[in-house]
Amino acid sequence: MFNSERIASRFLFSISFNIIRGVFSFLAGLYIAKGLGPVEYGNFTFLLGSFIAIRQLIDLGTSSAFFTFISQKKQSKLFYLIYFGWPLVQLIIVIIIIYTVFPQSWISHIWQGQNNYRILIAFFASFMMNNLWFTTTSIAESIRKSIMIQFINMAIMIIHFIIIYYLLNFSSISVDIIFYLISGEYIIAILISAYILNSKIQFEKSKIISLNDIIHEYFKYCAPLIVLAFISFGYHFSDRWFLQKFSGSMEQGLYAISAKFSMVSLVATASIINIYWKEIAESFEDRNFTKIKYLYKSTTRGLFFIGVFIACLVIPWSKEIIFVMLGEKYLGASIPLTIMFFYPIHQSLGQINGSTFMATGMTKESVIIGNIFLAISIPIVYLLIAPPHYKIPGFDLGAIGVAYKMVGLQLIAVNVQSYYLSYKFKFKFDWIYQPVNIIVFLLFSYFLKLYLPSIINGISEEYYRIFLSFSVVSFYSLFSILYVYLFPSMVGQTRATLKSYINIFK
Repeated sequence: MFNSERIASRFLFSISFNIIRGVFSFLAGLYIAKGLGPVEYGNFTFLLGSFIAIRQLIDLGTSSAFFTFISQKKQSKLFYLIYFGWPLVQLIIVIIIIYTVFPQSWISHIWQGQNNYRILIAFFASFMMNNLWFTTTSIAESIRKSIMIQFINMAIMIIHFIIIYYLLNFSSISVDIIFYLISGEYIIAILISAYILNSKIQFEKSKIISLNDIIHEYFKYCAPLIVLAFISFGYHFSDRWFLQKFSGSMEQGLYAISAKFSMVSLVATASIINIYWKEIAESFEDRNFTKIKYLYKSTTRGLFFIGVFIACLVIPWSKEIIFVMLGEKYLGASIPLTIMFFYPIHQSLGQINGSTFMATGMTKESVIIGNIFLAISIPIVYLLIAPPHYKIPGFDLGAIGVAYKMVGLQLIAVNVQSYYLSYKFKFKFDWIYQPVNIIVFLLFSYFLKLYLPSIINGISEEYYRIFLSFSVVSFYSLFSILYVYLFPSMVGQTRATLKSYINIFK
């Protein structure tokens, strides 16, 4: 037996903190975009995105292995010490390669004319945020300290927003300053978290494990992921690089802001992903397949519904949202934004599927499926972005092309993963809830856009926009509550479990 309410409690606290964090992250992102403008914001996101891609290459799947191993059972001090040294090795290797091995012409070509100093601080900021902080979060989640680590995560973003707001209104803001800010925030957060977690970790003492045993364990887990790391790097880097090269910083900025808006609905996935990974890894170690099946079905359906709820609410209003929040200079992002709002709906399933593969040690299967779609993505994004007069002509779609590629390929890849997992763990392939939820909520959302403005047309212009927004959200939310009550299975729950979650939240 397993305590589903304990998992739910951690999730509800985690999602509460993540919602607050998501709000401040979103607002900070908007202020940064407004302060920098589309061109410099494009340079900022290009640099950050390029180093996120490079992380895929240098990590080689070791971060997934580390979290899986410490989630399954206690590990020795030696195990932790070896892994803590690995990120520092990565940091040194990348700096040496960029500033010693690569000639200046390569650096200029890869980062499209960005100066060396900016490249260095961008890499360091990305490293602190995506490497060291990820390791800290993994340790906290492995010992079920979800609430503590998510609280710190929330605090980081609130402080980040306050500083960005101050810089924009009372000082100056630039790409370099933002990278300095990110680096400092995460250094402080890591030191505070390490101090708290130091006394909480329980080490394995009874079993003596040698250095060779640890390396062998990592190699067995990560060997299938090495090829995936190279292709994943090509996938993530090519999107940003082709867009920067063929369409320029402006299109990069428009795509980045559309992706920023679309990621809002992933707050629930970010809240549950490490909790889910921990529970699946432990359940697989205990051979508790009943728990795995229950967690997979309830989590995928629940997260999918949250993604649909948020995306379908805002899709009809994409142009209005861009104009009100960022102004006319970003209106070119309205079409890619409409497309990208569909992306996080299936992104949540992709993350859950990926976590299931990693937590159960099915790295080979994950690599085969992942490599196929990642490899297909690179020529597709080239054809969608490249200009018609180029050597191999393309459709010159810019940010719109990247958005189409992201949504279309993901839809197919996620369902292939889901089908394989259902086959492997011998449960029915679950897919019908996907089109049903999207169609129902999208139709209702467009119904509201068509008819509500005419109904409240008598309101004065001063209050019209506020009253319209309030009316849309209210009617949409009431419809959603009724839908969940009538069809709880569409969100992976029963009425009894919904009542228990309400009691936990209270």
